[in-house]
Amino acid sequence: MGDKQVISDVADGQTSLLKCVEDLGLKLNSFSKEERSEAISDLVGALKIKTKRRESLTNDELLVMLEFFLAKLKDHHSLIPPTLDGILLLSTLELPSPGSTNLVRTLFTEISCQAQQQSDRQKFFTILRNLLRRNVEELKILGFDFLTGFIQSVEGEKDPRNLIIIFNLIPVITTYFPLGPLAEDLFEILACYFPIEFTPPPNDPFGVTRDQLREALQTALGSTPAFAEYNLNLIIEKLDSEHADAKLDSFSLLEYSVGHYSPKDIDSFLDPIWLAIRRELFTGVLGGEFEKKVLSTLTSCLRVASLGTEVVQNGEDLEVVADNRFAFKEAITVAIKQCLHHLSEPEHKLMYPSAHALLAIASSSESLMKLVVSKAVPLLCRLFIDRTSQQERFTITDILGLFVSQCRPAIQTYLHQITGLFFSFLYDDNERLVCGVIRGLTISFQDLDEKDRVSFVDRLFGLGMNHSSVIRDVVLRSLKVIAHEEAASDLIHSHVFSPVMKELKSAEEENLERLLAMLSAVCSSVDNLQVFTETLPLDPVSVKDPTAYIKCLQSMCCSIDINLNSFHCTSWCLQLCSAYENDSNLETFTKVLTQLSLLLRIYSSKINEEAINRESAIFIEAFQKFELNLQSSAAKSRMIFLLEASFGSYQHMPDCSYVIELARNLALTSNDNLAQLSAARLYSALLNKTKDTLILDAANLFIKRQFQTENEVILLSWVAKGLAMRGHELMTGSVESLLMLLNSEFGKVAANGFKVIMEDTVECLNKECHAHIRFLYKQRIFQMTLPKLISNYNESEGDVKVNVIIALINQLPHVPHVILAAHLKELLPLIVTSLQNSAVTTGVVMPILSVLDSLIKEASDLMSPYVSTLVPKLLEVARSAERAVDRRVALQCILSLTSLPEADIITVREEVIRGLIPTLGDKKRIVRQAAAEARNAWFFVSQPGKKK
Repeated sequence: MGDKQVISDVADGQTSLLKCVEDLGLKLNSFSKEERSEAISDLVGALKIKTKRRESLTNDELLVMLEFFLAKLKDHHSLIPPTLDGILLLSTLELPSPGSTNLVRTLFTEISCQAQQQSDRQKFFTILRNLLRRNVEELKILGFDFLTGFIQSVEGEKDPRNLIIIFNLIPVITTYFPLGPLAEDLFEILACYFPIEFTPPPNDPFGVTRDQLREALQTALGSTPAFAEYNLNLIIEKLDSEHADAKLDSFSLLEYSVGHYSPKDIDSFLDPIWLAIRRELFTGVLGGEFEKKVLSTLTSCLRVASLGTEVVQNGEDLEVVADNRFAFKEAITVAIKQCLHHLSEPEHKLMYPSAHALLAIASSSESLMKLVVSKAVPLLCRLFIDRTSQQERFTITDILGLFVSQCRPAIQTYLHQITGLFFSFLYDDNERLVCGVIRGLTISFQDLDEKDRVSFVDRLFGLGMNHSSVIRDVVLRSLKVIAHEEAASDLIHSHVFSPVMKELKSAEEENLERLLAMLSAVCSSVDNLQVFTETLPLDPVSVKDPTAYIKCLQSMCCSIDINLNSFHCTSWCLQLCSAYENDSNLETFTKVLTQLSLLLRIYSSKINEEAINRESAIFIEAFQKFELNLQSSAAKSRMIFLLEASFGSYQHMPDCSYVIELARNLALTSNDNLAQLSAARLYSALLNKTKDTLILDAANLFIKRQFQTENEVILLSWVAKGLAMRGHELMTGSVESLLMLLNSEFGKVAANGFKVIMEDTVECLNKECHAHIRFLYKQRIFQMTLPKLISNYNESEGDVKVNVIIALINQLPHVPHVILAAHLKELLPLIVTSLQNSAVTTGVVMPILSVLDSLIKEASDLMSPYVSTLVPKLLEVARSAERAVDRRVALQCILSLTSLPEADIITVREEVIRGLIPTLGDKKRIVRQAAAEARNAWFFVSQPGKKK
C-alpha cells in the first residue's frame, strides 16, 4: 500500500493510527535517514488529520505514538524537526500518566535545545508550555530535575519569539515548583535580558514588540518572593543607568515586583530605593509620565513596607512604631525629613517635587498619611503667614489644595485653619494668588460650613464679572465643580442661576458673555434649560443678535450629564426662527440658523426614540406650513438647516418620507447654494440610515436617470456618499454613474463629487450623528474607481483628461499610503501630469503636493525617472503659488527629493539651487524657513558633508 494511500485511509477513518505505524514500518526503519524523515512526516500528517477533526485517540494509541516519537529523538539529529512536530501535536492532547513526565525527561535528555534551529527551539518551548498548561500537577513530581533541564534549555536564547514563550512560562514554574537552591540560577537566566534592548526590524512579520517582551519579562522577574533579593539588587543597579528607558523599565519592574513581596523582603533595600527616587525627583530632568511612575513606585514600595506598622502620639508629635523594623523606621524618617526641608523653601524649585513625594508617601497607608499630614500641613500654614511674596503664597496655596484633595481622611483637624487662610486672601488684589485660593476652596467646598459656602459662592459670582479672563476661567471651572455637588444645588440655584437670569434681562453687551458663561457653568439639569428658554423670550426688538444666547444653550446641552429627553428644544428653535425670519437681514438670520443647527445637532444626537418621535412630528408639522419650494425666499429655504441638524443626527429614524422628499426637491431645484447643499447632505444622511425599501428604490431610480443639471450631479455625489458609507449595494451604481459623467458637460462637477464622497462631514454623516460607517469604505471606493479612471484617462482627451485627474486627486489624500504605494506605477505618471496642467492644479495644489511628498519619501526608487520633470514645476509652485501653504509644501517636496540617490538628482542640483533664490525673500516666514532648509540640503548633494 502506498504512503499516500495510508494517509488517505486514516483521513477516511478506514485505518487506525497504530495500523498506520505498521504500514509505514519499512520506511520508518529504513537505512536511509531521508526515508525515515519522510515517513515520520507522513505519520505526523495522519496525526494532524485526527486532531483537526477532534477525533479522540485511545490511551493505547497515545502511548504508542508518544513512545514512537520519543524513540525517534534518539535517532539521527536530522529527524528532530519532524519528530518535534509530532510531539507538539501530542502535547495538545490529554496524555495519560506518566506520559508527560516521560516526555519532559526525554526532551531534556536527548535534545540540546540551543543547538537546534530557531523553529525547532520554538516547538520545544511550545511543547513545554502546552504540558505545563495541561499536566502541571503531574510534572511537579520532577522537581529539581525539571528546573535543571529548563535552565539548561533556555540559557543563551536570543530569538524574541522564543523569549516571549519562555518569559510567560516562568510565573507558572515559580508557582508550582519549589525553587530551593536553583532560585538564583533561574533568576540569572532572566536577568541578562533586563532591561529589554530589542527593537523590532521594519515590517517585522512576527509582530514581537519591545513592549510585549518588557511586560512578559517584568511578570517573570517579579513572579515570586524567592527572587526578591536578586531582583531588588538588579533594579537598584539599573536605576543608576544613564538611559531613560532603562530607568523607566526599572521603576516599572520595582512597582510590579513589590506587590509580591513581604515587608521583610524589602526592608533592607528601602534606603537605596529612596536614594534612587530622590535623585530622580530632586535632580532629574525627566518629568510628566516618568515622574508619575517614580511616585507610584514609591507608594507601592511603602504600601508593602508599612504593613504591620502604626503611628502613635509622642508628646506633641506623631511617630512611627514598627517592632523590629529599624530599617523601615529609619528610611521613612529620613525620607520625610528631607522632603520637609525642601518644602520649607518655597523660593526654590524643589518645593513641588517634595510635596509630590510626601503625597506619594501619604497615599501608601493610613498611618503614614497621618504622619505626613501632621508634619507637612502645619509647616505649610506657617509658611503661608510668614512669607510675603505672592508667588510663594500661590505655590503654598496650590500645595495645600493638593493635600486637602488627596489626604482628606487625615486632614480634618487642620481644615478650619486651611480654609481660614484661603478666605483671608479671597479678596486680595493679586490675580494669581486669588486663582490659587479659589482652587483651594473649591477642593475644600464639601467640608465648609453653610455660611462659608454662601460667602464663597457669592464671591465667585462677583469674580465671574471680573475684567480678568484668567480669573473668570478659574471661577467657571470652580462653579462647574460645585454645581455637581448634590448638596450645593439649592445654593447654586439661588445665588448664581437666579441672579444671572435676572441680570440677563437688562444686561449690557459687555456683560452678556460673562453672564452666559456662568449660566452655562452651573446648568446641571434639564429644568435649568427649560427655565432659560421660557424666561428669556428673544425677539429682534430687544436682542438684535441672539447667537450668544444660542451658544450658551449649546454649551449647557453639552455639559449636562443627564438625558435631554424632556427638554422641548425644537419648539423653541422654530419660534426663534419665526421671530427673526422677517425682521432681520439674510446674513443675521443665517447666523441664527447656523447656531440653532449646532444646538439641534447636539440635542438630537442625545435624545431617545420617544423624544425623537415627538420632536420630529413638531418639525414636520411646521415645515408643512412653510411650504418650501422653488419660489421660496433664500431665508425660508435655509430653514432646511434645522431639518438637516435634527433628522441627520437622530439615532433612531422616525417616519421621514415627507422630509426626504422635501430634501430631494430642494436639493434639485433651489437657487440658493447654501440651502441646496444642506438639502443634499440631509438626503444623503437619510439614505445612509433608512431601512425603508421604497426610499431606497426611489434613490435607485434617481441613480439611473439622465442627468441634465448641475444640481442633479451634486445630489448624485451625496447619494453616492451616503450609500458608500453604509456599504449598500446601490453604492456601485451611484459611483459608476458619477464616473460616466466625467465625460459629459458636467464632468468637473462629477470630478468634485469624489471629494464629497471622500471628505469627512461636520454637519452630519459622522459618528457623533450616528451615521452608519462601514470600515475602510474610502479605501474600497479608491480601489473600485482607480482602474476605471486610468482606463478613461488613457482613452480620452482634453477636458475629460482633466476631469479624470481631478477625480483621482480628490481621493488620494484620504487613502492610506500603503495602498497608494501598491499602485505607484499607475499613479505617478498621472500625478506628474497633473502638476504640469494649470487646469488641474487650480484649487487642488495642496492635496497633490502632500501626496507627492509622501510618495517621494516612501517610494524613492520609483521617483527617479520623474525628477527632471518634477523639479521645474515644483520650483514654479514654490515661487508663484497664491497660498503660502502651497508654496511651503512645494518646498517640502523639493527638500524630500534630496533623499533620492545622488546619481538621479545631481543633474538638477544647480537648477534647484538657483531656482530657490527668489523663495528666500518670500513675504511669509514659514516659506522662507522652508526655502532655506531645502536650499541648504541641495547644497550638500554630492558633497562630502551630506547629511544622512
